[in-house]
Amino acid sequence: MRLSRRATLAGAAALASGSGVRAWAQPRGQVGERLYKLVQGYSTWPHHRSATPEGRNTIAFVDAELKRLGAPTKKIPYIFERYEFFVEVKAKGRVLEALPLFYEAYNQVSSTTPIIRPVTLENNVDRKDIAGSISSPPNAKSPIVLLPTFSKFGSEEPKPALIGVDSDPARKGSGIPTVMISGEHLETLKAGGVNVEFRARRVSDRDETIIAELGAGGLAPLVITTPIGGWFTAAGERGTGIALALELAAHFAREMPIIFIATTGNELEFNGLKSLIKWGYKVEPYGVVHVGAAAGVGVKKPGERALSLATTRVAMSTKPAGPNTGMGAALKPGGFAGTERFSGEGAIWREFLGKDVPLLSFDGTFPLMRTPDDVPDLVTSPALLDIAYKSMLDATRTLLAA
Repeated sequence: MRLSRRATLAGAAALASGSGVRAWAQPRGQVGERLYKLVQGYSTWPHHRSATPEGRNTIAFVDAELKRLGAPTKKIPYIFERYEFFVEVKAKGRVLEALPLFYEAYNQVSSTTPIIRPVTLENNVDRKDIAGSISSPPNAKSPIVLLPTFSKFGSEEPKPALIGVDSDPARKGSGIPTVMISGEHLETLKAGGVNVEFRARRVSDRDETIIAELGAGGLAPLVITTPIGGWFTAAGERGTGIALALELAAHFAREMPIIFIATTGNELEFNGLKSLIKWGYKVEPYGVVHVGAAAGVGVKKPGERALSLATTRVAMSTKPAGPNTGMGAALKPGGFAGTERFSGEGAIWREFLGKDVPLLSFDGTFPLMRTPDDVPDLVTSPALLDIAYKSMLDATRTLLAA
């Protein structure tokens, strides 16, 4: 039986009144500025890919932030096949930034005659155009395929951007080396003088999931979880969510026990979470809050100079989340669209937890997601993070209310 909210809060308050006040129980100061500094800290590295040196630095960064809150941490390792690659694309002697489609091919290719086929990714995540471009002629006979990528949102015209594409290590690729490059270089590539060097292989490697405990007592915990990996700097895609999740954990640790789970390998189709479940992780939580992509992201509307919270963000809830509900009212100030349909990592959590556990999952996308331009000053601000946090705080309280 799940404890009532009143019993949980009363028990946690009694436990907090004892000696040895933890860091999470101390006054926290200005929320927005603090969250923005965390986003900047996370964005130190050019990418956060699984089992790379940068990925390990990311784990150390999140682990240090949890310990700063006074939370003991443990790391659950898992083994997977990492995609080790080298790719260099030159046009007219100039090196162009490029990224391969992971797990698509494992060989070595040097080519001056690549197939060049532009692709558009709806909302930066839809891969249908990519699949068709690799499998359809004449690509099947080409030594290598270059895909100049374009981002498209709603009725806006496609915009050129190098976009990372999530890939499952278990997927079976076409065997055709496939490389993404920003669509801004399309005409340069068409003009010729292109040279591509590519090599890739599978390497058995190890990554880790971080689990921390805050708060105190034997009461049913609130689980707060967030992914920490990303294709590039990922300030908005991942950094905002990490900062917001840590802040939520510090707040609710004053009221109840918290389990904080930071998963790696999100760019590999949620590989860290799937591996944690496969490992046999068990938890009987009071509720779960999953903070996914773009939680505190802003965009510039036409004619405006300042960022506004992106409307392409959702909150999936086991409680009714329509406009005329308590959950909907909590989500509205943060610009989240409420829904009771789960997708992505939220859907994995839903299946893992079952029907009886309250679950709230934040997710979204935005034009700079999975691109090299996802950097702090272009995608968020202290003010936006403060607004998003307050909305998520209210939504979490609504989720946990009896």
